[in-house]
Amino acid sequence: MKLLIPIKENCKQMSKLNLGANGFHLKGFVNIDIDPNTHPDQIADALHLPYEDNSVDEIYAGHLLEHFTENEDALKEWHRVLKPQARITITVPDVEKGLRLYGEGKLSLDWVNGIVFGAQDRQQQNHHQVFTTDILKLKMSKYFRALDILEDSPYLLAKVDWQTICTGIK
Repeated sequence: MKLLIPIKENCKQMSKLNLGANGFHLKGFVNIDIDPNTHPDQIADALHLPYEDNSVDEIYAGHLLEHFTENEDALKEWHRVLKPQARITITVPDVEKGLRLYGEGKLSLDWVNGIVFGAQDRQQQNHHQVFTTDILKLKMSKYFRALDILEDSPYLLAKVDWQTICTGIK
């Protein structure tokens, strides 16, 4: 499904995308979401981005990949729009880390269920895939190289121990 609202005027020169912004807007990025209620810079489907091939300098997809039933399609689409040598950073909830923290008494079972299922209030916020560090790296390695697991990211509001952050290069 192609869904597109024209990009806001102040974002037309940018070539950095924050996909699935969900109200978390990054300065210097075009903040994209399919939900107009999150007030993105651009309303678009992250599986069908309204960008030319090899036209984007950077992508950040925070807590988005787990929402797709076909996350390979998302990775392929993001690879398509990224320029050669461009960077992608993906953050996902990590079920292995969540279960470890639950076992240590640091997370509630409700929180772990949220990591696994999404436990959100809208259909598009349900999780369709669980991730671990190894699963994320394996999926990303089909499209990106020079993968690196980060302990922290400048894009995050707060560092949490139940997520995995992986960066790569096209």
